[in-house]
Amino acid sequence: MITLQGNYSPVVTPFDASDRLDLAALRRLVRYQLDAGMDGFYVCGGTGEGLLLTINERTTVLETVLDEVRGRAGVIVHIGAFQTADTLA
Repeated sequence: MITLQGNYSPVVTPFDASDRLDLAALRRLVRYQLDAGMDGFYVCGGTGEGLLLTINERTTVLETVLDEVRGRAGVIVHIGAFQTADTLA
């Protein structure tokens, strides 16, 4: 069993002016919060946009956060979706 402790930030998913994921901004956001002492992150859930992203976009966001965190903090990802098949994927 994993014990969750400390402060977990709901990560906002940034987009650019063309409505594409802004992964550079996401990395800066995560890095800033890590440097400030954040214990973990809640990805694609706390701010609600996860349900509006495609599965590919959600996967990209998670992979980007995991790459930036590199084991220095916990990561929780919201996997719920409007369609059961998407949740299972």
